[in-house]
Amino acid sequence: MGDRTLGEPNTPLPETVARIQQLLAQRNLSADQYLDHKQLSFDTGVSTETVAALLAGRTTPESRETDTKEIARHRFRFLHKTRPAPHGEPYTPRELGRAIGVSGEWVRQLLGDQKKVPSLEVAKPLADLFGQEITFLTDTAPQALNRRLLQIQQSLEASTEGPDPMKQLFQEYGLQGISARSTHLRDHQKQIIAGMIIGMITSNDAEGR
Repeated sequence: MGDRTLGEPNTPLPETVARIQQLLAQRNLSADQYLDHKQLSFDTGVSTETVAALLAGRTTPESRETDTKEIARHRFRFLHKTRPAPHGEPYTPRELGRAIGVSGEWVRQLLGDQKKVPSLEVAKPLADLFGQEITFLTDTAPQALNRRLLQIQQSLEASTEGPDPMKQLFQEYGLQGISARSTHLRDHQKQIIAGMIIGMITSNDAEGR
């Protein structure tokens, strides 16, 4: 395995974090929902402690690790621990070896304390087996977290730029407004209310025919 990661995100991590925080504030959304440390750790293979530190602009020994071999070994063990086989239990070394074309003993050593390192030829089928891109095994901690955060940012931006269901409802049916106690409805709440109103309108239309 080489010492460089594949497809490194272009936007620096601090900029991504700042943009997400801005979007969350604009949408009146909770950071706990989108920046959950445990979920981000699960998604990236980065420890929760390092996730918390990076989000706060700090570093840890893990975040400073740049040796791809060490990173790949750690991430493979993380996948093995957190992603069970279809039968619900962790993959056995024999199952993993059969799936990626190596011996069960080699996998056992990779999971153990010996300094086994997955080559690129082995890392790719390993990542595929666990439903991940090769970058899951090769990204540094900041790169891994940034890659996931950029996906969250894109989702938030798409939500921000997307059509407002209440506004669409007003335009389509000529409604002037709706009296509500809360003036800060979330998107899913707007969808529910819009659906209820459309249901009542179409029901009345059907009865009037």
